[in-house]
Order: sequence, then C-alpha cells, then structure tokens
Amino acid sequence: MRLVLTVPLVLAISACQQPDKRLDELEKKMPSIEADQALLKATVDLHDSRLDLVESLQVRNSRPTSGVFSPANREFQVIHTDIGVFMVSLVDVTPYANGYKVRFHLGNPSYVDYEGVELELKWGPARPADGFKTVSYADWQKRFKTGKQSITKRIRQGSWNPVEVTLIPATVEDIGHIEVTSISARSVFLMVR
Repeated sequence: MRLVLTVPLVLAISACQQPDKRLDELEKKMPSIEADQALLKATVDLHDSRLDLVESLQVRNSRPTSGVFSPANREFQVIHTDIGVFMVSLVDVTPYANGYKVRFHLGNPSYVDYEGVELELKWGPARPADGFKTVSYADWQKRFKTGKQSITKRIRQGSWNPVEVTLIPATVEDIGHIEVTSISARSVFLMVR
C-alpha cells in the first residue's frame, strides 16, 4: 500500500515543479521577446512615417483627372488626361425628354486639334448637406448613373469648344452632381510646316 501512495505523491510533486521550470524559462526569454517587440514597433513606425510622406507627395503632385459640377457651379476645372490637359466649364443644364441636356465649354489650351473625342460622365444627387449622416456614402454612390458621349466635331486648339451631352435617364434630383470622369480622343492633328 505504501508503494501505491508513494508513486502518486512523487508524480504530484514532480508536476508541481514542472510549471516552475517553464515559468523560469519564460522569464529568461522575456527580455528577448520585449526587444523583438520594440524592434517590430520601431519598424512599423518607420513604415508609417514613410507611407505618410509618400501619400503627402502624391497629393501635392497629383493632378485632377476628373471634374465635378453642379447646376450652381459654373467655374471651370482642369482635367488631366493621357492625351493632354483640358479645361471644362459647365454652361447650362436644360430638361430634355426623360433627362437633361448639359452644355459644356471644353477648353483646349494645347496646339493640337482632337477628333473622335469621347467624354465619360457620371451623374447623380448632390452630396448630402449633412455630411452623410442620413445616407451613407456607399448608398449615395449607388444612385449614380454613368455613360459615354461622343463629340462629333473637332476640338480646336487654343480655344473654348462648345459641346453638348445628354444625361438620360435623369430627374432634377439626379443632376446635383455631374462629373466628367474621363476625356479621350481617337485622333490628334498638328500643323505641318
């Protein structure tokens, strides 16, 4: 009977000593773990500061590739494209069938004429005045429509060129935000001397 009680007692004492050994091993490793953690934090902080720098340079050097207009906003906007720079100004918006006709002045400040110009457009309700408290940004974006419009006439160099596009379908609520998202051309013409 003694032998039977001795074995469990030895195992119990041994088990009690095992956690102490593991705790000692962890305590020995702790300075190394803390040093690794500090190094990782320093690395993350360095990458964060570099990312902030890159993003600020991109914002500073970025050029607008689209222009946003509303019936109340008639100012021109500069749009940078793969084929050149354009200045776009909203002239007027008038009802037409089940949509609206929108007249723009497309300014071509370069020495190149363009043909086969195509505008990509996006239109929808005005940005909520409450800063997206009553409607989410995603839900606002879901209400937008998109389309492409071909301009049949040549866009002349160094001048404002009147162009007209049709936004269909559109209600009066759908034209609070009109965006020219892209301008492309099939052909360019330069003077031969």
